Amino acid sequence: MINPLYNKLDLSITIKKLDVVIKRFKIETPVKTSFGTMTERPAVFVRIQDDQGAFGYGEIWCNFPACGADHRAKLFASEIIPRVHDKHFDSPQATFEQITNSMHILALQTGEFGPIAQAICGLDIAIWDLVAKRHNISLHNLLNESTNIIDVYASGINPKNTGETVAKLQAMGHSRFKLKIGFGKETDLNNLQDARDTMSDGQELMVDVNQAWDIETALNELPDVQAFNPRWIEEPLRKDAPLNDWIAFKKACTTNVAGGENFDDMLEFDQAIDGNWMDIFQPDVCKWGGITKGHEVAVNANQSGKVYCPHSLGGGIALAASAHILAASGSGVPGVLEVDNNHNPLREDVFPITPVDGQISLADLPGLGVETEVLDHYFKNPD
Repeated sequence: MINPLYNKLDLSITIKKLDVVIKRFKIETPVKTSFGTMTERPAVFVRIQDDQGAFGYGEIWCNFPACGADHRAKLFASEIIPRVHDKHFDSPQATFEQITNSMHILALQTGEFGPIAQAICGLDIAIWDLVAKRHNISLHNLLNESTNIIDVYASGINPKNTGETVAKLQAMGHSRFKLKIGFGKETDLNNLQDARDTMSDGQELMVDVNQAWDIETALNELPDVQAFNPRWIEEPLRKDAPLNDWIAFKKACTTNVAGGENFDDMLEFDQAIDGNWMDIFQPDVCKWGGITKGHEVAVNANQSGKVYCPHSLGGGIALAASAHILAASGSGVPGVLEVDNNHNPLREDVFPITPVDGQISLADLPGLGVETEVLDHYFKNPD
């Protein structure tokens, strides 16, 4: 649902200038998942300018493997920029649809549906940021008459020193924690116990399997994992697992089933919503759909009695955009914002947040409210 204000404002855009930059941060403690280990954190940032001199900033998903950042930046420069430079569009949504349609044959030809969709996300986010700033309104208020107080949770907790990490995050103001599992039953259960032993009464635990289980493993490990009473179990199966496997898992599961960060079209979300085998929906604003489709998923999920909890493990623009969509997601069970607990200045310097009792307050700033001076420094100093 779009704020009625949306129809009263001129949200058309003529894009006169576009830039893209790659930034990388080498991390001391690798981020481990069931599918691989991240040793650096890349970010691909986008900056656009319209014919009125307004600027907007976007981000393209690229967090793993890190070599994908170079490809996505070149894809944006070679294929997105020529399609939008010095051209007029009626609205952010119209831009998204026209560019997506114009690149569909290229996606079919190359098989690169993911990278192309992610490059479009960077553009879409930047356009929404720009038009909101041009009218001096925060993005979440442009999308919907919304709250600026949202719940958050700490994610990216490694399968080592779990208790110490949870204690550190508690001291930082977090009260919800998502633990990565899928490393084998013994390791998973030991880490879950460490997390629970450290957590205080009333604090929440979530788990993320990162698609590591097949249905047999999932049904075998499920009772032991559920004994720790997690709020949800995320991506227990591969995205392309047979639908009957997802239905069987949901039938056996007494907690919420979460997923969607790897869905790549609206049909997948609609089928999961209508099929009632997923409870928590987690599109990634920089991976597919941008703000245009991410907000649509959020509204559809909430109207269907599901919960929208955006996935975000990238830089600061990704986190800011996710926060604004969550704030504007409408009535229903409130979702929570994912905040990567691992140190990353490409996130922290661009969109700094300070949780208080597991919540943050979005500043009433135009657009995404990101640190434009920091971003402009990145574009001036790309290396």
